[in-house]
Amino acid sequence: MASRQQRTELISSVQVACQFGMEESLEDIVTARRLRWLGHLARMDDHRLPKKILFGWLPQRRPAHGTRMRWRDRVRKDLKKFNIDERWYQLAQDRSGWRRSCRTGLEDVTEARVAEDERRRRTHVEDSTEKHHPMGGFLSRSRSRCECVC
Repeated sequence: MASRQQRTELISSVQVACQFGMEESLEDIVTARRLRWLGHLARMDDHRLPKKILFGWLPQRRPAHGTRMRWRDRVRKDLKKFNIDERWYQLAQDRSGWRRSCRTGLEDVTEARVAEDERRRRTHVEDSTEKHHPMGGFLSRSRSRCECVC
């Protein structure tokens, strides 16, 4: 599909992705993978280095020029986005339950994104049909009432 066709027929990138079988956005896929890794870390033994790094903290303050968001902060936002509650650590101990939670969270986020895109598209189509008036774009907006029979 050419970008010209996409613009003229008002086809969103979400619809193009759905046509090719990719309903999930890349951001959502990465989020799901990050949460699956979090579950893996939660099930690790306490002496393993990745778990020590994730759940440990340094006693000094972070520098002002440091990273904007830590991995831990990103994961908290991901948990909230996928509607996984504060008891995620206990949920992650069951591998199949954790994977199911990540999968259903991804499906819910994808459905919400597709529904929002469809709502935006309908609103955009309604707005564009009003703008493409027989009297022309500027004239139809500048006059309160046009002389043509619509």
